Amino acid sequence: MDKKCLLWYLLDSIFIIVFNLFFFLLGGSQHEASVWFSYAMVHVSYGLLLTTPYIIRKGSAATDYGRPLFVGTAAYFFVEFLIGVIFILVAPQSLTAPILVQVTILAAFVIYILANMIANEHTAEKVERHEKELEYVKQSCLKLKLLMANVTDVEVAKKLEKAYDIINASPLKSDASVANIEQSVFDKISELEAKVLDSNALSLIDEIIKLANARNNSLQTINR
Repeated sequence: MDKKCLLWYLLDSIFIIVFNLFFFLLGGSQHEASVWFSYAMVHVSYGLLLTTPYIIRKGSAATDYGRPLFVGTAAYFFVEFLIGVIFILVAPQSLTAPILVQVTILAAFVIYILANMIANEHTAEKVERHEKELEYVKQSCLKLKLLMANVTDVEVAKKLEKAYDIINASPLKSDASVANIEQSVFDKISELEAKVLDSNALSLIDEIIKLANARNNSLQTINR
């Protein structure tokens, strides 16, 4: 365990230590069942707050995914702590009220968290799809730009510039039906990187231009 983790564990344990000191030193160890139930629920709410980082969807937008979850677990903890302390102080003989009130609060919290986790999954799918769609244009243009910078043949340079302009102006939103074409463009560019100085460089660039246009035309047809 590194020092950073140890410090976080120590920080997280402060509330539990202080809460238990107050509970046992001021109230002793003999309590009604309703008090013990409320005592346990306060611990559960704090435990859920601490586990929030582990239920956040990983990804480039993890901060956005985590924000509503932290708000939910923090709100649940503070509400449960307030309600729990009230029941601990009142110490009702019946378990009915503590159970109904605190389980209802817990159920509302679980619904909120699950709803946000489902929404995060949908958002993550859209983000991943968008990032994948960007990859075709970004990666292709980057490689073509590098080739343009290293080519001295004027005719090859002009062809590369034409291929670059076509792909750079291509629609970002892709479709599964053109995935094979996009992969073919990647493959042809990779092949061109090794043969840019060869006599067949121009024919390879023509193939790239043809494939890029085919991809764009297919997407235009789909989006009509």
